[in-house]
Formats: sequence, structure tokens, C-alpha cells
Amino acid sequence: MRAPSRFVVVAILGMSVLAGWGVVLVLERVTPRWRAATIALLLAGVVTDGWGVPIPIVRYGPQRRPEDRAIAEWLRGRPSGAALHLPLVVDQNQELNYQYATLFHHHPLINGFTGWASPLQELLRQPRAPLYDYERYPATVRMLRSLGVRYVFVHPGEYGVSPLRTAELTNTVDGFRLSGQVHTEARLLDVYAFDLEPFDSSRGSGDTLQPMPASEFRVEVSPGSDRTALLVDGDNDTRWMAMQDGTGAITVRFGEPRDVARLALQLSPRSMLDYPRDLQIDAQDREGRVRTLYRATPYPEFIAGFLRDRFYPSMQIDLPRNDTTVLWVRDLATYDTWWSVYELRLWRRQ
Repeated sequence: MRAPSRFVVVAILGMSVLAGWGVVLVLERVTPRWRAATIALLLAGVVTDGWGVPIPIVRYGPQRRPEDRAIAEWLRGRPSGAALHLPLVVDQNQELNYQYATLFHHHPLINGFTGWASPLQELLRQPRAPLYDYERYPATVRMLRSLGVRYVFVHPGEYGVSPLRTAELTNTVDGFRLSGQVHTEARLLDVYAFDLEPFDSSRGSGDTLQPMPASEFRVEVSPGSDRTALLVDGDNDTRWMAMQDGTGAITVRFGEPRDVARLALQLSPRSMLDYPRDLQIDAQDREGRVRTLYRATPYPEFIAGFLRDRFYPSMQIDLPRNDTTVLWVRDLATYDTWWSVYELRLWRRQ
């Protein structure tokens, strides 16, 4: 149970059993011709004890705020796709208004309010979450598109004094406008509405991938060489970490050339947001030539890993065909936190 007060249900159940036994004892002491009247009297007592009429009901008007009606009308009949209202940290009653509006526009919603917090919504609300990484906002928009978000609404009236002072509203609107991933933009009263480009969810080439045991490669790290073994020890709660200042690196050496198809960097609940912000993966082939296999902000891969396993998300990076003897994994971002890897896993093409 979510709250200790819910144990009152168990208490009521126990009291009901005791009351039942009490009724049995009473009826045993009553002559048969008075038993029907006694039962009726006891039932009347139960009804009287639970009488709560009239029950006051607060009317929920279908009109609500003009901007909410404008959004619902704008969304009605548009192509399928999830909607996201920003900012995410708003009054709970307003979250209920967003939910109510889905009855009119019929699009799924990232926002919402119940007694149980959505793990995805809680993640996106974190101050270090991608929604607030304005330096890499194109990657944030790609992440939202990968989630199935098609429509984003930015409500200026919902931003408090502190977010306005830090230019959160301006940075968010400019982030979408400059991302190059907005199909159309509209102004619905004072609300900014963005229709994002659909996301291409096709992935990989259909190659058969085979996991690589740790015995097939050797790992080196910088800094923190004393934590090297923690990357491949099979323990999801031990980690290697480095500051995000562009110097941390993981080096993987192979005894013979490998076509490395996929690399996975696993996170853990205690440092969920210690993910790389600017990931680069370079490979050296048997001829000594070095090329970059991947260079991006891996927000779509991060959120996909979170949806697969919200406790131990694994960022899976697919790589093009290669002939690798040495692999370098680096986070080139400068950010005021660590980047952590709890387990490093590799797959190769057969």
C-alpha cells in the first residue's frame, strides 16, 4: 500500500468479522419470530451509520481555460502522436485539465496526475534532464520524437518567477525553433504550439548480433584505473566514473579484429542522470587507420534504455560495419557532473 492509512481497510475487515459474530450471538438469544425484525433493525443501523446524503459534488465545467479549448480544437483530427505540455512542473489541478482535454482531441499524453507518479514524467522533471540541456536541444527534440511525442505546447503563464529569471521559457521556445525538427509552429492564444517531424523508428540492418564475453577484449580507463574491472564484473551496482570535462575515456583492445556492431553503457538508479552528453566512439582497424563510428548526444538511446528498464537503463549504441582492433569511448562534453558506466557490453556481427 502506498500510504499507512490504507491499512484502515484491513481494520474495517476485522471489525466486520467481529460485527458478524456479534450478530450471530444476538440472533441466538432472540426468539425465531423476532429474528426478522432484529435483522431489519440491525441493517437500518448500518445504513444510518453510513448515511452521507447529500454528497457535495464540485461541477467540472467543460469549457475550462480558453487556451486549453484552443489546444483541443487544434489537435482534433491531426495525425496520431503524443502531446507534451511544458513546463512539466505545474499545479496538479492543471495536469488534470490536460488529462480532461484528451477526451476531446484523443491524443496520448506525457503529462498527467494520479496518486502514482509516472517514472517517465518524474525523470523528465529532473533539473539535469535533457529538457533543460539547452546547449544540446536538437538532441532533446530527437529524444522526444523517439518517444512518440508529436505535439509540444509551451505555456508561458505556467512559468514561475524563478524559471522566467533563468530564461527557461525563452530557451525552451528557441530550442524547439532552432532544432530543425519542427514541421509547423502555431500560436494558440498565448501558448506556443509545435508540430514535430515524425520519428523514423527503423533501426539496424537486420544483422545477427552475438554478445562478446569479457574474455574477448581488454579494457583500460582514464582516469580511475583502479575501477577498470568494475566495468565488466557483472555487478549492476559497481561503476567507473569520470568528470564530464572532456578527459574521461574508455579504451577497449581486441586480440584480433572485430566487427563491433553495438556498444551498451549501463546506468543505475543512484546516478540515473550521469549519462554522457557528447559521446564519441572511435575505432582503429588492423592497418592502424582511425575513424569515428559515432558522434552524437545519445539522448534517444538513453530514453530508449530507460523505457526498457527504468532501474538499470542501458544505452545501446549501434555502430556501422568496422574492422576494429582498438575502440575508444569518450564523453567530450563539459558539464558540471560525472558520467558513469556500471557495465560495458559489446556485441559483434557474426
